[in-house]
Amino acid sequence: MSKTAIEMKFPRDVYLTLSSIGMTKQMLVKKLKEDISMDLFKKRLLSFGKAAQLAGLSKWEFIDLLGRNEIPVVNYTEEEFREEMQNARRLSKEIRK
Repeated sequence: MSKTAIEMKFPRDVYLTLSSIGMTKQMLVKKLKEDISMDLFKKRLLSFGKAAQLAGLSKWEFIDLLGRNEIPVVNYTEEEFREEMQNARRLSKEIRK
């Protein structure tokens, strides 16, 4: 898989503060990737699969991350929810036949 590098620079005092509480560069990169992937997923800018990929997590791990951060995995619009309910009612009637 091809990757693109993005560089991010922190003010030295901010980095020193983070490192003084035990946050390594690797931990910071992981945290930033997880946070941006959750935010982009929540805003519907990335699909579930792409957001999990950006976070560097399996889909199951990403579901767990979303849950710990109280972000719903399924986030229907009102219209999508109505359509799903109509489909469920239709299927329920077909099954009872």
